[in-house]
Parts: sequence; structure tokens; C-alpha cells
Amino acid sequence: IYALMTSKLPYRIYDMSFHVAEGEPLPPLKGEALAQEPQALDFVQQCLCPDFRERASAEDLLDHAWIFRDAQDMVPTPTSANDLAKRLRGFASLSQFKRATLMAAVRHLGAYEHEQLRALFQKVDVDHVGTITAERLRQVLGKAAVSPTKGSSWVDEVARVLDSERKGEIDYTEFLAAVMDHAIEDRRDLAMAAFKAFDLNDDGMVSQHELQYVLEDHCAADVLRRVQAHHRGELSFDDFVELLRQG
Repeated sequence: IYALMTSKLPYRIYDMSFHVAEGEPLPPLKGEALAQEPQALDFVQQCLCPDFRERASAEDLLDHAWIFRDAQDMVPTPTSANDLAKRLRGFASLSQFKRATLMAAVRHLGAYEHEQLRALFQKVDVDHVGTITAERLRQVLGKAAVSPTKGSSWVDEVARVLDSERKGEIDYTEFLAAVMDHAIEDRRDLAMAAFKAFDLNDDGMVSQHELQYVLEDHCAADVLRRVQAHHRGELSFDDFVELLRQG
């Protein structure tokens, strides 16, 4: 955790050697990211307590305020067939632009949220092959409430939308993108990750060419119409977020 937040190791070999051999105290932890997150700093300090007798247990650390706060902020992972069906139907109703941004953002989920969604995928992928067929999806969603107008045919439509590469099956990333929280416009880190996936030359703007490269032609044309009407033919990050809000 310390290395991820600071890009450095917490202690030098020199410091550790003197601590073990001479009993010298270890130097205080440093790092701008930790200084801005006092709860994270306390969590790391508890993990790195040199005396195992005073070091917090794994159970205690899971209840730490820093972990508990982040867990509370997460949008609940679907836990029933109805919840899963609602999330998948919502994904299928989004524009191809929004679905493409979710595919880009899902690779940047935090560890806790990713683990929750990974566990959900494993419950569906009972054969552990790394993909889900439309038939398997239909079996899983069999207990979900059935639409009075469409019956269970919506499952086939969802499977078709999720299978973005037309392989006849839904892979891990496609499934996670569909069941994650779709409102990435309210989460700056994920929205920025998606924006960077479109900003191919990293100049801080998404051009018409970049949109056409990332999206299928018919989808790019729809987005371009909105871009040309309101954003002078290219998108800043704020423009990009505005389009995300439109779904």
C-alpha cells in the first residue's frame, strides 16, 4: 500500500539493518500522498509496526476507519438475480459511447470493488472458463422478475450487447463493465481513466479522429454530431463528463 501511494519503499535496507542489529528506531514514514490521507498513514503504520506483539491483526485492520470508509462509499454489488438483472438491463440501455467508457474505466477500479465484482463473475462462471455464454446467463437470471411485455427475451438482448466483440460469449471484462456502477461521471478517477483511453495522443483533448478510432463508425457519428453542435469538434475532460451524464 505504501509503495502504491508513494512509488517508494517504506524503509531503506540501511535503516532496516541498523534496526535489527542495533535496535535503532526506524525513520518516520514520508510521502505527500500519505500526508494528505492521515487515515491511510495510520493504517500503513499499523501494518508496519516492527513489534509483532503490538502489530494490528488482519481482523483489526479490516475494521480500520480507512478501509471501512472506502467500503461504505462503494455502490453495492448486485447480490440477487433481480439486482443483477437490473444492472445488466441498465447497461444494455446505455449508448455505445457510455458502454465503451465503462469498458475503459473497469480496468481502474479499486481493489475492494474489483474483488466484489470478480467474486460475482465467479458465481456466474461456474465452469471457471473465463467466459459466460448467453445460455448460462439465462440460467442465472431465471429467478429474476420477468417483463410482462418482453418475457425473458431481454436476456438475449443483454447478452448480445455485452458480447461487444461478437464472439458468442461474454468475457470477464465485458461482464465487469456491465455490473459495475455506471455513474462514472460522478467518480473523477474513473472518468479520467476513461477519458485518457480516448485521448490517444495525450494532449488533453479528444478529437473527432480519436472518437472514430475508439468507437464504431455509427456510434462515433452520433457522438460527433453532439460534439460539433456544442463542443467545436473536440472534447475537453469537462465536455467528456457532460456526454457521460447523457448516458
